[in-house]
Amino acid sequence: MSLDFSEYAEVRRPVLGRSAVQRITARAARSRRLLRLVAVVVTVVVAAVGVAGAVAMRSAAPAPTGPAAGATTSGTPVERPVESGSVEGTWIVEAVFDDAGGSVPLRSTRPARLVFAGGRMLGDTGCNDISSSYEQRGAAGTDLVFGDIRSTLVGCADEPPLASRLADVRHATTRGDGTLSLGGEDGKDIVDLRPAEPEESVSADVTPDEDQVRRATVLAEQQLAKHDDATITSATLTVSIGTVASSSSNTGTACSSGMLLNIKLIGSFPGIAVAPPPILPDSPPRDDTVAALLVTADAVSGRACLIGVQTRENGEPTPEPDATVLDLR
Repeated sequence: MSLDFSEYAEVRRPVLGRSAVQRITARAARSRRLLRLVAVVVTVVVAAVGVAGAVAMRSAAPAPTGPAAGATTSGTPVERPVESGSVEGTWIVEAVFDDAGGSVPLRSTRPARLVFAGGRMLGDTGCNDISSSYEQRGAAGTDLVFGDIRSTLVGCADEPPLASRLADVRHATTRGDGTLSLGGEDGKDIVDLRPAEPEESVSADVTPDEDQVRRATVLAEQQLAKHDDATITSATLTVSIGTVASSSSNTGTACSSGMLLNIKLIGSFPGIAVAPPPILPDSPPRDDTVAALLVTADAVSGRACLIGVQTRENGEPTPEPDATVLDLR
């Protein structure tokens, strides 16, 4: 803001009377008061802007949420998982802990294992087969929740309480060495797992669930559609823990979820011929008639990775023990 005093600069003292001087003096006094008022207003505005800026800076700072790292909720530090990672794959149970945090002995005759694939968990406690659904939650995927856990009812006196303890799992932590810890709401370990070696991932049959039976039925019917002259006397399914690499597949598709559908179709297959191996002189006659069609598929994707046959040269085929019967159309 500026003030124009040019009118006072043109004043000539000799021509002014007393009343004119008084008017000029009064005007000058009013101007000085106006200047002081402007200075006060500017000072107040600057102070207000400074206060508003400080308030804005404090408002922009993020408000703390939740307890700080290392804080306590009930007098005891609670440690939360900090590493993310999928639980999918085949895992060998290294330790099961009871409610007090003590390690429970595992069976030495048969290792316990868990397989996670596509929201389904299949496992072997070392005595019984178990299965459940599961879900990983949270931005980092470290929250882990199981659905209802089902188990076969084989009685083993030394069976660890794996199934019951899995029901208490709420978190999954992947450690730097590749092992996996399943923990409870209080942060304490419940189950410790390590990745299965290839030779540890090819056994342990498990009870198929409804989805697996449905996928196997579709696969069996697709195979029979390719061989419409076939006559089937038996169609069965077993589910096992394992994988088939693409290099070992004869369909060009790998079975990598950790669970395998093993379909066995027994009957007559006139349209499938098998080239016999070289026959030595004086060898007994061979019967290379195809008597069974064998399909191995991924239990999650439902895609076949191995297709083979069994001939009568190797004996009359029979269904696998405890196999699930498929109801084909």
